[in-house]
Amino acid sequence: MMPLLYVDSDETKAYIEKLIKEVLEQYTNGNPGSPKMKPLDVVKVLMGIMSERDSVKQFKYDGKFWASLHEYDYEQLMKVSEECVGTWYMENI
Repeated sequence: MMPLLYVDSDETKAYIEKLIKEVLEQYTNGNPGSPKMKPLDVVKVLMGIMSERDSVKQFKYDGKFWASLHEYDYEQLMKVSEECVGTWYMENI
């Protein structure tokens, strides 16, 4: 399937990073001792890709995040997620 949208501007990247951080904040729910969410899991949530992982299942019925970025390019989202998730955990744990 061809992506309809690409991460081609700083504004788009900032918006995606904001969503990723919100997913991580909701997942940890202020509990720094909770298991870490992997960048791949964040992408699955934002693109609406089903998974058996609990971190993904938690968002299945969340209309705010689930499949909110399904029209974007998977590889570009994965790259942004890899950059953002590690940084977020370093800053918040």
